[in-house]
Amino acid sequence: MKKLPKIVIDTNLLVASHFNKKSASFKILKLIQKRKVKNYWSTKIKEEGERIVFGNIKANKNFLKKFQSIFQKECEVINPPKIKLIREDPSDNIFLSVALASGADFIISNDFHLLCLKSFETIKIVKPSQFLSLIQNEIKENYF
Repeated sequence: MKKLPKIVIDTNLLVASHFNKKSASFKILKLIQKRKVKNYWSTKIKEEGERIVFGNIKANKNFLKKFQSIFQKECEVINPPKIKLIREDPSDNIFLSVALASGADFIISNDFHLLCLKSFETIKIVKPSQFLSLIQNEIKENYF
């Protein structure tokens, strides 16, 4: 059995998936929900996600349930060490910390500061559409 790709998703994928059900971000959330990838997060990422979902976007009840399900059932909590690599937007460092502590293969983001790095240690930093292209052969069944 092949190991599941280990990922850390940026909270900006939540916004993209809410507004476009055909987006790569939405497809990644479905992969997490169907346990075809392993997502890691921390309480800080969860708090940021809750601020976005509950505060900034007018999410419908189904989306709120999906968000809660993903972050409560299908993700593993990591308590990472602090990393201070990105100075322009220090809040982005949490994604690097969680990815490093979890041994993630990918950080998936639409954030400029993260994407500029391209990689961190052995972790690839990619856009949602890039991630789907990279793993399409690993995911045998069509969940899109």
